[in-house]
Amino acid sequence: MNNKKMPNWYEIYPQGTPEGEEEKKFFLSLIRNKKYKNWRSVSAISKESGLTEEKIEQIIFKYHKIGLIIQSPANSEFWVTITII
Repeated sequence: MNNKKMPNWYEIYPQGTPEGEEEKKFFLSLIRNKKYKNWRSVSAISKESGLTEEKIEQIIFKYHKIGLIIQSPANSEFWVTITII
């Protein structure tokens, strides 16, 4: 059994780079709006972060691969992060 703790996004994103700034906008829009509880759509993240939906999907793919982003089982357009701030 692996007891290794999953890192938070802010511990592994490329901080201080243009790519990192985009990822920061993505995660902040994904986690900060309590009105939507946990799940956010790609279009809602795009609207709040100012990033294109294509860029949002690229970031989702990157972090979904390592388990930091989870897709809703009920609606494939909705995502959540396991990150705790």
